Amino acid sequence: MDDSEKVYDKEAVNGAEATHERGAPNPAKQESKTSDMTTTAVKENWATIEALFTGKKFPPPQSDPMRTLLSLPRVRELEFPTSQMFSVAWPKDVSLLIVQLVGEESPEPCNRCAKGSGIFKGCVMVSDNVAQATQQGSCTCVNCAWKSCNLGVC
Repeated sequence: MDDSEKVYDKEAVNGAEATHERGAPNPAKQESKTSDMTTTAVKENWATIEALFTGKKFPPPQSDPMRTLLSLPRVRELEFPTSQMFSVAWPKDVSLLIVQLVGEESPEPCNRCAKGSGIFKGCVMVSDNVAQATQQGSCTCVNCAWKSCNLGVC
């Protein structure tokens, strides 16, 4: 490719200048769009969680696994059974809210969820595609983790 086939692009990520083949997608612009979507997801998901803070406030999680989860697109809204009060009291609560927003519904609910006894509606876990980085060996649903049960046998 000679210089006449390159396109000069000043809108590359982080203000860096980039060149790419004419007609080919600009990887810098694609990365920028992905980054924008991730940033939007983080902001929207965090705003949803922050709205539940009653008293004590927590900063957004800083661990890589939780930041990864927070950046995923929301799959569901947070729904709580009307009979139970909910408040964020511990950092663990924040992590569970994140998983509830972006996690995957279990194909077979655990005992607690099957009875409708959990703090959240549904039996939600970290999805398989991010489980290795985020669960660190745990395979409980959010409701069981909330009650500190083991492996969903509650």
